[in-house]
Amino acid sequence: MRHYNGMWPDIEGLVRPRVIDRDADSMVLEGSAVLPERVAAAGLKDVSACWLTANDEVLERRIHAAIGFDGATPEDKTLIQKIVSRNQRYNALITNSVKQLGLNNIDTGNTPDVDAPVRRCVDLLES
Repeated sequence: MRHYNGMWPDIEGLVRPRVIDRDADSMVLEGSAVLPERVAAAGLKDVSACWLTANDEVLERRIHAAIGFDGATPEDKTLIQKIVSRNQRYNALITNSVKQLGLNNIDTGNTPDVDAPVRRCVDLLES
């Protein structure tokens, strides 16, 4: 988390000028370092945010598929499971924070395609 928190000044430095300058282009900022607590505390009224999350099983399945878990050696499988566990802990932290702060969240776990969460996110941000 220290790394993510350390990135916040740069993230805010990208966002804040666009809020102040009405002629500046809009932007979409994506990344795991966009922490809910930081966004909420920044007090940027003209900024909308939405976090995409998934449950532990979905995360594990996606990581296994992306890395090729089934063909990995036993040693590699141990390392992959550590990656899965770390991602699940981070996801739980973000999901809990988003819920506690009442921020926009989309559970992507039961979504068969990319278009549905994108449409849902745009709808949330435009409302």
